[in-house]
Amino acid sequence: MAVTEQYIISGTNVTLLSTELNGLGTSAVLQGTGAVAGMSGTASSNVQGDGKGNGYTLMNLELKLAAPGGSLAVNSAAYVWFLPNVTAQESGSGSTTGGTSATAVLPYRPPDAIIQLDSGSAAQTHTIKGVMAPASGSFLTLLAHNTGQTWGASGNTLTAQYYTRQGV
Repeated sequence: MAVTEQYIISGTNVTLLSTELNGLGTSAVLQGTGAVAGMSGTASSNVQGDGKGNGYTLMNLELKLAAPGGSLAVNSAAYVWFLPNVTAQESGSGSTTGGTSATAVLPYRPPDAIIQLDSGSAAQTHTIKGVMAPASGSFLTLLAHNTGQTWGASGNTLTAQYYTRQGV
């Protein structure tokens, strides 16, 4: 029986959301207690040679949260969607679509990643491994949360470490 070796080929870290998450409060967007960020012009792409996703098929997501305005609720989570940026793909301009974070609408499909958060008021970092990377082309990152608290005024980021598996 032949033995197949598998290698992990990784890219660089890419910041998907940063200042959009600062001061993100609660609203009635997600199950009555969620908040939404990311539709204010955040776009990345996963095209070979662009210095971003470079065609990798998987990613590890890391959410860093500064200390929130109060204690996060038990069983809180952040929900992440990757949405095709059709306008930018059609025009080739790299511009983004969608409204501001106040007018964003959650998709009618499950999120691409769910990041479980700790209750309490301390700063925290969570990594989710093995998330399917968006298909080639420009995309928008949408994040919603149900923590019941306003997030810290600065120091919040969602980053992606792209990678792919290759067998020989």
